[in-house]
Amino acid sequence: MTAFYYHLMDRGWRPWLNSWVDWSNEVVTFPIYSSTKWVGYQRYRWNAEKIRGNEQGKHQRYFTHVQSEYRGMAVYGWDNCFGHGPLFVVEGIFDALKVTNCWWDCIALTTNKPTKQFKQWFKMVTRGRTTISLMDRGEPSERWTQLTDIAISVPCDFNDVGDMTLEQARPFIEGILK
Repeated sequence: MTAFYYHLMDRGWRPWLNSWVDWSNEVVTFPIYSSTKWVGYQRYRWNAEKIRGNEQGKHQRYFTHVQSEYRGMAVYGWDNCFGHGPLFVVEGIFDALKVTNCWWDCIALTTNKPTKQFKQWFKMVTRGRTTISLMDRGEPSERWTQLTDIAISVPCDFNDVGDMTLEQARPFIEGILK
């Protein structure tokens, strides 16, 4: 196994979760959905610089592509959800992987500023389910409480759920559910 493989495992990636891994170029690509339709992808290049922006062909750590007609309604993780119990909502794919590996449904938004259209769509597709946002540390809760039923910040030792190990994430999530 390579350092790239162990890096992905540490971040919560597992071979059984939908993704495409280019082992020779050390890139993993995650599908992005709108309900059940595949509408884009996010590419993660682990050894590239983390820069703002989203330019095709640029050697950057994260690149997200969503079909223009679905930009307001695309998320990562619908394909990993069982459809029962609470639905957790996070901001990044690696945050969602940690929650999913604790066997809870979780989606990651592809935007940190959900539009009115997205909020209406999200309320429609989650009708009847409790939705819980796991906010990054220091994030304003108003944005999340407009989208989900409950908004909770991660413990002050972490920036986001993705910073936690699975052994730390599991009791945090179970504590929320109690």
